[in-house]
Amino acid sequence: LTEKPKFKGEYGFKEFLTYFFKFEYVRTVINAVSDHNNRRKNDKNASEGVKSKTRGAGLAKDLMILILSGVAIIGGANYLIVEALFFAEYFHISKMLIGVSLVAVGTSLPELSVSVSAARQGYGDIAVANVIGSNIANIFLVLGVSALIFPLAITHETLVFIAPFMIVMTVLLLIFIKTRWELSRIEGLAVLILYILFMTFLFLTASEIP
Repeated sequence: LTEKPKFKGEYGFKEFLTYFFKFEYVRTVINAVSDHNNRRKNDKNASEGVKSKTRGAGLAKDLMILILSGVAIIGGANYLIVEALFFAEYFHISKMLIGVSLVAVGTSLPELSVSVSAARQGYGDIAVANVIGSNIANIFLVLGVSALIFPLAITHETLVFIAPFMIVMTVLLLIFIKTRWELSRIEGLAVLILYILFMTFLFLTASEIP
């Protein structure tokens, strides 16, 4: 009798987040369906019960990961807010500054992961659409639902500086893309430098922001 190969890998929270945010569960579903179809073509007399069980196990696994991911995101969001408020009070800086820096970067990491992965595989449209679509969802969906649940107070700095900067950067990005219908390394570097300058200005004026 031959022993079944033992699973040597270990899944941690880091691997779990990578599996979810890189949408690898989609690949798992596709592979499961593809294997099912190939086996059906090669051996029509194979047991359909075994195939259904294998496919069902894969789908059940992905469904469980989706549920656990949702729970992790909700729990992580609450934890992120608590820690953000702690840092704001500890360093005596504006909650708005924490929101536009620490919280914004933290919540943008999934988009960064997806866009980098898409760019490396040559899918520039997916990378750009992911970022633009995420911003549209944040502005209209996230703010809309949040304001619907509880009115949102807007600071003066958000209205006169942060929002206009966002609009200027959006227009600049569209100009870069329109030139040769691509975003080159130099243009990407320029956008990154502008973001660093923007964040530097915010931190330098943090003491003046209530």
